[in-house]
Amino acid sequence: MPKLSCPALVLACAALLGGCGEAEKPKAAAPPPERGIFISSADCADSGKLSVELCAQAVDTAVALHEEQATAYKSLRQCTAAEGPERCDKTVEGQYRARLQAFFVTMTNPPGGLPLYPSAAGAIGFRNGTRQPVDARDENINVSVAALTVANENAKLPSAAAAE
Repeated sequence: MPKLSCPALVLACAALLGGCGEAEKPKAAAPPPERGIFISSADCADSGKLSVELCAQAVDTAVALHEEQATAYKSLRQCTAAEGPERCDKTVEGQYRARLQAFFVTMTNPPGGLPLYPSAAGAIGFRNGTRQPVDARDENINVSVAALTVANENAKLPSAAAAE
């Protein structure tokens, strides 16, 4: 076996161990996608964040979810008792469900869209399909002027308890 000099041996070891001990740097997490509340696809497009086509896609997704998942009531009285006064609309089938007021848009490609409904009395905002509040004053959400106006009007509506 050939004899290696000390400097050659150090270089050979360094070459073999070159990557050892170095921790792989964690990748920085991508920032969360921007989110917004809008009352229409045109309102969404006016934000300048998505094209009108992508906004329409998000709104269509939200409308489809609304039609699939929103509770349908046999009468306006039942709907009003559950949702509150001035919070119900009649469907083409003659039933009633919570009024679809706005769209929660996640600005991804493709964009996401969720339906938003009138908030509880006194709350400036909306609620989602699982009745969780969505605050229209949340600084992490891009809320259009039109959506903020609707949110403020929601706060003035009477509560469901007042309907009984």
